[in-house]
Amino acid sequence: MKKIIAIICLIILSFTAVSCSGGKNEIPVDDGTKTISEEVEIVADEYIVRKGSCDYVIVTENAPSKDIQTAADEFRTFFAEATGINLSIIQDKETTGKEKKMVSLGSTSYARLALGSTGEDLGKGSYRVATKDKSAYVIGGSAADVLAGTYRLLKYMFGYEFYQDGVYELAHDVKNLNYFKVDKTVNAAIPMRADYSGMNLYGSTIASKRLGLMEDYHITVGTHHNSLNVLDMKTYQDKYPEWYATSGQQLCFTAHGDEKKLNAMIDTVADYFVTQLMKEENLTKTYAAFSMMDVKKTWCECSACKAAEEKYGAKSGGMLVTCDRIGKRITEKLAELGDDRTIKIVTLLYLDTENVPVEEKDGKYVRNSNLGVLENVMPMWACITRKTHALPWSAPENASALDMLDRMNAAFDEFWVWDYGTNFRDYLMPFDTFNAMAEDMKLLSNYNISLYLYQLANSARNVTGFNSLKLYLLSKLMVDPALDIDELTNDYFVHAYGKGGEYMRKIYDEYRTLALYNSETHDDVPAWNQSIYSQTMLEESYWKRGTIKRWLSYYEKALEAIGSDGEVPSSYTANSVAKLARNIMTDGVFVRYIYGALYLQDSYDYNVEFKLKLYYDVQKLGFSHVKEQADATSNYWPLRETLNIGSYL
Repeated sequence: MKKIIAIICLIILSFTAVSCSGGKNEIPVDDGTKTISEEVEIVADEYIVRKGSCDYVIVTENAPSKDIQTAADEFRTFFAEATGINLSIIQDKETTGKEKKMVSLGSTSYARLALGSTGEDLGKGSYRVATKDKSAYVIGGSAADVLAGTYRLLKYMFGYEFYQDGVYELAHDVKNLNYFKVDKTVNAAIPMRADYSGMNLYGSTIASKRLGLMEDYHITVGTHHNSLNVLDMKTYQDKYPEWYATSGQQLCFTAHGDEKKLNAMIDTVADYFVTQLMKEENLTKTYAAFSMMDVKKTWCECSACKAAEEKYGAKSGGMLVTCDRIGKRITEKLAELGDDRTIKIVTLLYLDTENVPVEEKDGKYVRNSNLGVLENVMPMWACITRKTHALPWSAPENASALDMLDRMNAAFDEFWVWDYGTNFRDYLMPFDTFNAMAEDMKLLSNYNISLYLYQLANSARNVTGFNSLKLYLLSKLMVDPALDIDELTNDYFVHAYGKGGEYMRKIYDEYRTLALYNSETHDDVPAWNQSIYSQTMLEESYWKRGTIKRWLSYYEKALEAIGSDGEVPSSYTANSVAKLARNIMTDGVFVRYIYGALYLQDSYDYNVEFKLKLYYDVQKLGFSHVKEQADATSNYWPLRETLNIGSYL
């Protein structure tokens, strides 16, 4: 039976030459006897698509949340791309009973009847994809999980696989697609997975958010480091000076021992968040972020705070107790309004508070009896001072970080972790955390972590040095840590850069080898221990001229291989040469940056031209920041100074 090979030909499926009529990674679509995925059981003589026609409809929950609506829109978009057929989207209440074949997304009445589940019983981080009676159903522990399950359904049907925004695999020209049997539940190792800001490099396409952004979960009100924004000193300090730390740069979470003033503070914060939580866009949210400010060594030194530190065994103790009381107060105030939500305060364990109070019993950590059970606080450990980010938590150098995880696990039934993956003083330099990822995800899946947040860069719209690969790997490994990281990496390189992937992989492999060598040879240098605030990486002793020139040649060959002229494309379509060129140029910025900064010091025409083009390309590629700094426009000044091109602009 003749097979119709339906695949995006621009995505090369092997480092060796592969045409669209052969190759092990191609997505075959048979003329009616096979579905795309081998994971499902084909039903003969029953079809989802037959001779280019389809009588299915997409049905969502009533008043669908943003994620459920996105799932419906995404399914319709990719179904249409694969088949040329635009399906209708209707809500459960809009059905007439005549819809015999449907794709049901979320907790619809049809899903509840067919599967006997609303999805909530699966828990956060889990989804179920099932077919029954000629229909397909996706339910999940949360709306975000339904979205993830929708992508899995698309994989079953059309081989959909996402690599980054604008680069994905999908069958095309599907005229016949069998109905199939499947009932698959996926339980993610880490239920909620998020990127703080680096995912912005992928643009706004919702399909890119396979790792997710914090706001995509639609569960948290408020931003991080916001305590003095909620209780700003101009408004409250004259009446309540006890609310503020002796430094004047943080809150005093004991109100200097004045219980009456502390209660007033708790009430004020609770009233603020009740107002926010009752807004229409926040009616489903169950967390409120209320955290210390991002200032070092400024914790309150009043006698009450010192007494709390002694009582609980850590500076974080008094803060955790007060935040728990705030969460309780919010929950009580909502109940008075007829709202039955239980609210938890998300508060950072960070810098001065990057420790958690526990007790030891029989050589093991147990919950601190003075602290008790904190039911209305969600601690979020930002592992900024204890972890060497180039090495896994299990490495001897990270004994303190691993110890902190053990403390967190003993103290809390559930907690969040904020991790880091870039050099915040120089976003244009690579930052090798690949050695830690696979092992870390296996280890973290054994802890009570319900959300893991990975921060690539602060407010940056683009980053270099294969950071997009980090997000791809994490999006896979946090769901299933047993996956082979080498296989995932291979898949990424053949898709993200097209025919140029072979040369980009050479840069990647050689860089990883060099980074390992430097970390072992220069173990006294923070840069090669992967300090996230290192300024020492841009030195000739680390980057030999011959090595960087060789990487430049690989970079140029990668662009040549896909037919790019080396100019930054202003726009692109999915899987296009323009998109692949942007990927190559983005991840090649660090090579050009090192070469220009270290080896083009003279004012020869070529040197100036090279550095000027790099300077403008960085902006065209969307690098809104080149270092951590609030003012995006001023962030190009460090690049101008490093390249020494100010007089030429």
